Amino acid sequence: MVKLQSAFHIVEETDTLEEMIDTTKSYVLYFTASWCGPCKSIYPLFDELSKKYSNIAFYKIDIDECEEFVSNFNIDSVPTFYLYKPNSEYFSICKGSDTELLSNRIYSLNNSEYKISEEEIEPLINNKTNTVYYNNSESNYENIGSPEIVNKIEQIGDLDKFFETIDLNDTNW
Repeated sequence: MVKLQSAFHIVEETDTLEEMIDTTKSYVLYFTASWCGPCKSIYPLFDELSKKYSNIAFYKIDIDECEEFVSNFNIDSVPTFYLYKPNSEYFSICKGSDTELLSNRIYSLNNSEYKISEEEIEPLINNKTNTVYYNNSESNYENIGSPEIVNKIEQIGDLDKFFETIDLNDTNW
């Protein structure tokens, strides 16, 4: 039975991946050993990250106690971190005690789940500055905020040609 310690789970020898993992959320598997110096040095960060990212499940697996996990994941060094997205989709692996690398990978894992909310989308939709609208059936161009772009499109006469020929980063036209 997986034990909960702090904000992460400690995996025991009798546990199975299917029983312990909630595949609807992201998770991190931390392979460690009680005798491992680098594992001891990165443990405080692992604990801190497990508290910070409560939407991600964190599991600590001692390689000397959970040998089946070690063979299933081909663990050849510790510490090793496997990161998974929801539905057990592999995201990344992190080996060693590089605190910056681990922090960045878990940050990225957290942001890979990010879904923009309607409240965040609405201002983007309503912000029509520098947006060009093109009505193909009438060959009309309507612009809010950038007459230079409309003029250039009208000069070229074809929106597809416009995007083939114009460098959008060049503002000198």
